[in-house]
Amino acid sequence: MILISTNNLEKIHKHVREVYPLECCGILVGLLGDKREVREVIKAENMNKERGHDRYEIDPHELYRIDKDSSKKGLKVIGFYHSHPDHPPYPSAFDSERAWQSYSYIIVSIYNPKKDPLLFSSKTKQRGQVDPSPSASGGGSKGEGLKHKSWVLDEKDSEACKAKTFKEEVMEVGENV
Repeated sequence: MILISTNNLEKIHKHVREVYPLECCGILVGLLGDKREVREVIKAENMNKERGHDRYEIDPHELYRIDKDSSKKGLKVIGFYHSHPDHPPYPSAFDSERAWQSYSYIIVSIYNPKKDPLLFSSKTKQRGQVDPSPSASGGGSKGEGLKHKSWVLDEKDSEACKAKTFKEEVMEVGENV
């Protein structure tokens, strides 16, 4: 489960609106445990200038710096967020293939920057195979008491192959998170 404050969720929504119609991206910093608690949301520059409308790439040097700074505060990089401008809020085949094991990913869909974005609410079963029946929850301006889903990459070994799969997580949003 991911715990995220309303304030941090609003920071993500603001970033999504600022960058629309391009994909935004950012880093989730927090605590790992039974629940993943997002303590900081850090904007990242989308380094993919050629396909910024449907791809994102975070500078590895920036990610390293943020990871190092977070460690000094007793925190870790626990995941990433990015937007899907004018597309549904679930992982594309490209997202599935590029996701890193054990990190949480929040995908935000936006069709109109004047309306509330939608949060991801689906899962990927295997590399490039998206669950065909996603559901999205609207993120109100406050978001109190809302429950959304996000995903965590999980590597499952089998004799035949190693397939990337995603587990659903419930994400709690609230003032006291």
